[in-house]
Amino acid sequence: MRRVLGTPILFACTAALVGCSGENTEDTANDLWDTILPTSCPPGGTLSIVPLDIWGRDLEKASIQLNYAPNLIADDQIGPNSQSFSLPEGGTDFDLVIQSPEHLDFGLSFTVHAKSALPLSISSLTDGARVAWSTQMRESDGLDCPNITVFAGLDTPFFSAAAAAPSLNQLHFMLNGQSFWSNLAEDLKNTQERVTWSTWLWESDFELLRPTDHMELSTSERRKNTLMSLLEAQPGVNIRVLSNLFLGSDGVDPLFMDSELVDRAEQNNDDFEVIFEYNETDVDYYAPYTGTAPRWSFSDRVLANPRYADWNVAEQVATDLDGLEIQAGSHHQKAMVFDGKVAYVGGFNSKGTDWDSSTHAVFDVRRMAFDASTAERESVFFGESQTDYAPRKDYGIRIDGPAVKDVERVLWDRWEQARDHRDLYSENTTAFALDPSPNEKKQGSLTQIVSTLPAPYRRQEILESHRKAFSQAEKYIYIEDQYFRSPILLKSIFHRMQEVPDLHLFVVTNALAEEDPGLKWTALGDALMRAHFPDRYIVLQARSFDIVVDEGMLYDNVYAHDVPIDLHSKLRIVDDKWLSVGSCNFNNRGVLYEGEMNVEVLDSALVKPVREAIFSHIVGAYWSDYLSDDPANNLAVLQDAAEYNRDVVDWWVSYAYLLDAEEARRYAQDTWPIGFVHPVDFSSHFWWDVGPDMF
Repeated sequence: MRRVLGTPILFACTAALVGCSGENTEDTANDLWDTILPTSCPPGGTLSIVPLDIWGRDLEKASIQLNYAPNLIADDQIGPNSQSFSLPEGGTDFDLVIQSPEHLDFGLSFTVHAKSALPLSISSLTDGARVAWSTQMRESDGLDCPNITVFAGLDTPFFSAAAAAPSLNQLHFMLNGQSFWSNLAEDLKNTQERVTWSTWLWESDFELLRPTDHMELSTSERRKNTLMSLLEAQPGVNIRVLSNLFLGSDGVDPLFMDSELVDRAEQNNDDFEVIFEYNETDVDYYAPYTGTAPRWSFSDRVLANPRYADWNVAEQVATDLDGLEIQAGSHHQKAMVFDGKVAYVGGFNSKGTDWDSSTHAVFDVRRMAFDASTAERESVFFGESQTDYAPRKDYGIRIDGPAVKDVERVLWDRWEQARDHRDLYSENTTAFALDPSPNEKKQGSLTQIVSTLPAPYRRQEILESHRKAFSQAEKYIYIEDQYFRSPILLKSIFHRMQEVPDLHLFVVTNALAEEDPGLKWTALGDALMRAHFPDRYIVLQARSFDIVVDEGMLYDNVYAHDVPIDLHSKLRIVDDKWLSVGSCNFNNRGVLYEGEMNVEVLDSALVKPVREAIFSHIVGAYWSDYLSDDPANNLAVLQDAAEYNRDVVDWWVSYAYLLDAEEARRYAQDTWPIGFVHPVDFSSHFWWDVGPDMF
């Protein structure tokens, strides 16, 4: 029978790994060992192996393989799947391999120095894995014998080790702004205590709800559905808004500030608090950003496991870097939490531009600014003028479960930091406490909240999780994003496509003009993928189409309207099993220093239907019948659909003016774009020569 005694660590200077020092440490350790060691204990004491996940939690299953362990036995009193064995006297070299389902294999080569103040020296460790250790006295057959315990942290193939541990949650994925904002408004109306809200842009008169009779509603009726009105209609609810501060600090007026929100921010001692937060990150205009994320502590995570809360645990700790030049960052997170129980995360700004339905109709009168006149709305309705806001494509997700606290924790960290930093209007705000973690869901989708944050946090969790997910891809990677210019992520994809000859890459993004600052890295990345994987890579854009028929007394006018959809999506899918959605664009700044938040989901039961819905939506009803689970087939379907739409739109643009009303209506029955995908090409003649991390 073995147990861990409550005595302190045997080697007091094990903490030398993190700063303890002194003379004759080795001799002192040997003297202590010889004094305490009972004669019947193993000559070198015992060594225990404890397999944990990277967050310090117990593993349900784990197998341990050790090159030298003649008396290896299960030791469940230390922890599940743990094993212990007797050590010989003197230094001993070991090669350890641990395997566990849904985790990456763990490999460690190390030497045990049983009578040393530094009991463990590591010669190699699997990338991503972590190790901590503890030395203590343990009871063995009635005797107190020295023991070295090695805690092995097994990494996961998809999730960020730096972020909070994944958990099971109930998720609702939303395919458009209409669904996102209507669901959010319903949860807002049921909120009792607090709202925590983060946005990049804010419009107080942004209409969250736009019913089918929207054009007939009066101004006062529409006012009730605006963001500010819905928030103010919650009596007794404490509202905290974190809004990005553009190009200004220390009292300098920023751009894009909403006057109503500023009015609320200036009020003190009320239940509506606002902070405008400034991202002070500096980036070299040409050279890559050099800042890196700080190293997190695996030993702290081991201590957070109740089983080891009273242990003395040590590990080696590395330093981190910083890089500075030009101010470039912002806080781009879009997340809302209600009563700490439900969270919404997506790419949607709290702004009128970020509402649309899945029809993306060219003349949807609901996409008008709040203050648009009745005459202006009627003009759009009859196709006489364009909408104030272009068709918009974006995604969001509703979370019910433990991950809600992880979302609010990020916002809480930002709130407290902004108050400490005395950001704009923070003097009129109050601190708030986070609720205890919600109960773990017994069913749901495995979910992790990941973020990118500038100093002082310098988190790069989204970069880590994306690199992992892309390195696991076997069938396809789907990227639907406002931007396609992240060399740091494209490098991971490129290497994986070289490794896996059947891996396909689908990209849906926006077309770019030659004067766009982001064209350089988009064009270079696109050219690279086209050159190496011409049959396994496709890049498309999204467009919407309609015609207007003006019947006159003498002749008719037919106008073709080919409109680009403002693709604001930030979505990645791998192999129908992993999905990432949120505020982080596919650019380097989003994974390095911009303030971002994404939801990562590992659950084929949710991800596959989402991919099917997205593909069916963008190719349209006719082509969706040809879609399957085969990426090569789907690439061909998307390519055919895009080329068909291009040819149809080209025909209308070329010949619409020759048609009369009757001919136009007749042709429209059979010659019409299907879905929204179109080909896209990127010019290699870019005006701006900038570094990869600026735009």
